[in-house]
Amino acid sequence: NEPNPLSFPLLLKPLVSVDGTKSDIKICNNQNELINYWENSKLNRVLATEFVEKDYEVCILCAKTNNNPTIIPGVVKKIRHMPLIYGARSYARILKCSSLPMIPYDKICKLIDNTEFSGLLSIELLIKDNNSWFVELNYRADGNMMAYTDAGCNLPYNYYIDTTESSLGNVKNSKIINRELFIMTEGDIYHVIKYRDISLFKWLFDLFHTRSFIVFDFYDLKPFIKYKFYDLKRRILAKIR
Repeated sequence: NEPNPLSFPLLLKPLVSVDGTKSDIKICNNQNELINYWENSKLNRVLATEFVEKDYEVCILCAKTNNNPTIIPGVVKKIRHMPLIYGARSYARILKCSSLPMIPYDKICKLIDNTEFSGLLSIELLIKDNNSWFVELNYRADGNMMAYTDAGCNLPYNYYIDTTESSLGNVKNSKIINRELFIMTEGDIYHVIKYRDISLFKWLFDLFHTRSFIVFDFYDLKPFIKYKFYDLKRRILAKIR
């Protein structure tokens, strides 16, 4: 049944992320587009929310155990997305919490505490005119986790310490990031060769300033090689089918 009244534009996406992909996220500007989306979608459950013309989007990674306060070491400010506008971040910057004081960190901690969840998680917000709009809460380790470690905070290790009440003597530990840095996904080059919303010079400039990647690591190349092999295999199979 269609709710009444309906305010457009709407952002539509799978109710549960595992039910679909990023390509299932669409913006509908009117009722005809909404009907067309529903008739051509394979999803059984769809979440419809007000589409906000954001200034930017942030992702906040956290660690929580039942007996300790929620750890919020820093904030990921998204700069570029794949797909454009509403996709996952492809280029971003990890900032200290003090760099974005408009975010209601105390309310976020209270929300997480009320769920009685224990583990690694992330929360996403839209920022518009210094106001925060809730997007989603993900009860899982986030793809930015390694970037947080590169910025000085090993969140999985913090969770290990809080859970076991023990530590590994040779591992450095901090509950907040100690430096701000740029992060990039391995597919960000598509902004040059596919979306063409930035120049090659701009992309190379950003690449030069990047200090953390999602998969690529000079000291451990096997995950990156495995990831590229899997991605190539997936694309070939998709063409064959």
